[in-house]
Amino acid sequence: MANPATVLFQLIWAMLLVLAKTFVTSKSRRAAISTSAIFLVVFFVVHGLGNLTALVSAETFNKYGHKLHTIGGAPIAGVRPIWVVEAYLAAGFLWHVSAGILLTYSDKKLQLSSKFSWQSARLILSGLIFLVFVTLHVLTFRFGPWYQTLIDGHEVRDLWRLQMEVFANPTVVVFYEVSILTIGAHLLWGWQKTVRKPVGLGGYLSKDAQPVAEMIGNVLTVGLTIAYGSLPIYTYLQTRKEMA
Repeated sequence: MANPATVLFQLIWAMLLVLAKTFVTSKSRRAAISTSAIFLVVFFVVHGLGNLTALVSAETFNKYGHKLHTIGGAPIAGVRPIWVVEAYLAAGFLWHVSAGILLTYSDKKLQLSSKFSWQSARLILSGLIFLVFVTLHVLTFRFGPWYQTLIDGHEVRDLWRLQMEVFANPTVVVFYEVSILTIGAHLLWGWQKTVRKPVGLGGYLSKDAQPVAEMIGNVLTVGLTIAYGSLPIYTYLQTRKEMA
């Protein structure tokens, strides 16, 4: 088996090479899916690490949210730099979804008949749940109530208060946990394909390195699932503590 440390370096380098092309320049639907998937995985890792600040304190979480909202500095010609970043993220997500739907249709991977195959349909089905979840999550936290609080004499958005309100409802917590587990499974299945396909990372990794790269991705996916899944539960327990 290839050396894990060496494969990790090769994997990071391969991801950078794929990202350098950007998903917009992909020449096929399969390439578009792989490239946009790698782009989104990088975002999930960075976003997940930022969300974990909620486990430190409400103030730390709100500081993170404020830095995220003001990234890039002041508006340029009335346009905040963060809006450009958000638009690019939305484009990457929609590109991934649309390419996945078109590929599923053209390859007839989802057939609601006796020919139904879970192996073929699991990515599109989990992907649709992914789409619904992300839409509701963005509407709730990006465009939800804009509470304010003071930190170091400056008014910032009180994301912690909003998070406490949202996850005080156990039904919402269960919805988030089921969705996060589904997304984790989607990442796991998608990573296994991306690592081995020539249009994905497989084109940059040797045959010996691919199984190790797959294992690294599996470990990362489990870590991300636990990280994201811990936040709704932690917040719900905090709401119960305040009510006690």
